[in-house]
Parts: sequence; structure tokens; C-alpha cells
Amino acid sequence: MPNLLHRATGSLFTRLALILLLAAIAVNVVTYHLFFSVQSWGQTALERNLEEYAAHLVRELGSPPDRTRAAELGMRLDMRITWDGPGAWVEGRNPEHFPEEHLKSWLEDGPVQVASLHGYHRIRVRIASGQTLTFDLFPTQAERTALRRYGWLFLGLTALIMLVGYGFMRYLLRPVCWLTEGARAVRDGDLAHRVPEACRGELRDLTQTFNQMLARLEGVVQGQQRLLLDVSHELRTPITRLKLRLELCGDGPEVGAMRGDLREMQDMITTLLEAARMRHEIGMLHREPADLGALAGAAAGRVAGRAPGVVLRLPAGPVRSLVDPAQVVTLLGNLLDNALKYSGSEAAPVELGLEIQGAVAALTVRDHGAGIPAEALPHLFEPFFRVDESRTRETGGFGLGLALCQAIVHAHGGHIAVRSQRGWGTLVTVLLPLVAQEGGTGMGCATSQRKAGRSPGRNPRKAGRGERI
Repeated sequence: MPNLLHRATGSLFTRLALILLLAAIAVNVVTYHLFFSVQSWGQTALERNLEEYAAHLVRELGSPPDRTRAAELGMRLDMRITWDGPGAWVEGRNPEHFPEEHLKSWLEDGPVQVASLHGYHRIRVRIASGQTLTFDLFPTQAERTALRRYGWLFLGLTALIMLVGYGFMRYLLRPVCWLTEGARAVRDGDLAHRVPEACRGELRDLTQTFNQMLARLEGVVQGQQRLLLDVSHELRTPITRLKLRLELCGDGPEVGAMRGDLREMQDMITTLLEAARMRHEIGMLHREPADLGALAGAAAGRVAGRAPGVVLRLPAGPVRSLVDPAQVVTLLGNLLDNALKYSGSEAAPVELGLEIQGAVAALTVRDHGAGIPAEALPHLFEPFFRVDESRTRETGGFGLGLALCQAIVHAHGGHIAVRSQRGWGTLVTVLLPLVAQEGGTGMGCATSQRKAGRSPGRNPRKAGRGERI
């Protein structure tokens, strides 16, 4: 609830609505004050008649004012008459409520002063120095009912005008929402996204400029990818030739080092081409309903024996998703390889988990290594980016593993995210859609915890709790 309230108060539309409301209040206040100010600038017919009416009432009461006559006049005209002079008295109606402290004075002309509020009126006439006659007039029940009806009608019409204005304002500012969605799409890597241009004026210019920027950015990125792929394709042939020539050179320390360098180059080119295929040839995936728990066990079996080890946390029942099994094993293998590589041999084992989160399966890889700096997290899935830029043989790789992982996940319609902190370690979460099954998913609620299988051929679901490879 606090987050929702914070988002609502921080919304541009909410702020504009508040500005519209304040503007409406300001217009009413200014109109109210201008009305009384205009009345005070000159004598109107109403003022002249009020002065004559006040003089007539004073003559009716005589001089000095007759209290008996005042009582009769007050009951007949539905008013209260107050004499403030020798032998002061009050006659006529005496209601329980009269808003004396809130009356607004709007006529002060000679000995006559008039103040009013919501149908209540006070006419005060100065008879002599220190002597005044005050006539308080009260609205009838019908007048009070009409005034309340007018107040509710005013509030209702104001609210209706505000709602219509707010809706019209949201309609005019639709491009702001479109641009926000477009910016999110670009942030998530969808450079093919375009925002609608169904607007006019400056906002149309803004959406057109945004789309032109996206088109140019998409062209630049695609050009870089094409260049990288073309270079990778062209390098495969000379690398193959070099490998054949090295086979004819016999064995030796220098030849072995050259073979190792060639293997690294070949692995890099293979990874680049595979990532490109995942991005541009999604239909080439060999999808089939597969148990993600079994695929997790197979991926853990590939890194069996490497310190500090892998712990599997899998549900008791199968978790099926429509995936390419080989690609998912490659995905988890790369994530486990990174986790083991950057965990110390004395650190806690890497945890490979699987659980159901609504309509998706969540695969998690958690290590207890040094963690990743916060400034490096936004760049982890960029090709050739490495937190450790030294590219030593101890850490290996060219910064392409996570780029390939992201391409595989996106090709399956999933999502991948990384959370890390220095001294805490790293958690990678992969979300993949589940296969819809009649009668439920067939999932068990119990969860088993174990070290990844001791034998690559052993069924990981039959491994005991705490078993090590």
C-alpha cells in the first residue's frame, strides 16, 4: 500500500490532476473575492434600496426605538432586532445559530453597514455616537434547503468537470505512456519496438524522433552483429587449416600451446555463431516437453568433481517445460561453470535450484563467491564483457558465456536476471514457461536437497539427501 501510494503521488497524471484541482479552487476564490470587490467599488441599485430599507426600519421603531414595536416587527418580518444604547435590549427571533464570526461585510456606506453569509444578513445602522440598531435576517427552511442543494450541485459539477478534464488530459498525454513502454523495450534489448505516432503537435514530433532514433540504433547494432558474424564465419576456414598444419608438426611444448590457442579461438567463434542463431533463428529450436529437474541433474553431472561442488534442490515431481533439452543443459552448464570458477575451493557449494512460480519454472544458480560490483551488473550480458578484464588462463573465457545464456533464454520466451553483492555472492534466476497439463502440473510439494550425482549415469532424482558427486 505505501508503494502504491508513493507511485500514485509521484505520477505525472496525478500531479496534473492536482494542478487542475488547485486551478479550479483558485478560480472560484478569485471570482468570489472579485464579486464582493466590484460591489464595494460603486453604489448599486441594491445598495441604494438597502439604505432606504434600513432608514425605513429605523423610522418604524421611532426615536428612541420602541421595544414593543421592535418585538412585533421582528416576529412579523422574521428577524432579530438589537438596540445598543441606553437600556439595551434584543427582540424578535432568537435562533440557535447565527454565523456572526464568519459574516462577510460587503457594504459600508455612511451609517449603514451590511454583512452576509449563506443567506444570513446583518444590517447595522448607527443612530448616534455609540448607539446602533442591528437587524439580523435569517433564511427560511426552504432557502436553507435550496442553498444546500446548490452546494452539492456545485461540488458534483466541479467533480464531473475534473474527471472529464482528467480523462481528456490522459488521452492527450498517451504518447508519454507509449514512450515509457518504448524505453522499457529498448532497455530489455528490443530495438525493433516502435511507438505509435497517432498524435499531433510537439508530441508527434517527439514520438517520430524517438522512432527514428530507435531505427538508427537498431541499424548500428545489427551492423555490428553482422560484422562480427561475418568475421567469425571467415575465421573458421583459416583456423581449420591451421589445425591441420599443426597436426603435421608433431608434438612439443610450443605446438601444444598453439593448439590450446586455436581451441580457444574455435570455442569463441562457435559461441558467437550459436548466440546469433538463438537470436535470429528461434524456430530452429528442437523443442519438446522435458523435465527441467532431469536437465538440471544432467548439467550438474558435467561439472562433477569440481570444487566446491554443486548442491541440487529439486522438487520431488517432474517440472515440465517445452524446451530444447540440449540448449537448456548448455545454459545451466555455462551458469554452473561461472559459479564454480568464481567460488573459492573452500567456499560453500554452489546451489542449483528449481521451483514453481505460478505459470513459470524458476531455475536458480547461487554461488558464495566474492560477488560482482554493482556497476558491472548492467553489462553482464554484453558480448565480450568480463568483470575480470585480464582474461587469464586461470579464469579463461572471452565474456561470451552469459551472452549465449541470455540468447538461449530469450529464444525460449523466458527471462534471466542476476543479483549479486560483494561478499554475499551471486544469484542467477532463469524463468521458463511451464507446459500446461490437464488435471494440474503433476508436481509434488516435497523438495529434496542433495549434492549433484556421484555417477553421470545415475538418475539424479533417486539420489539421497546430501549425496556428493
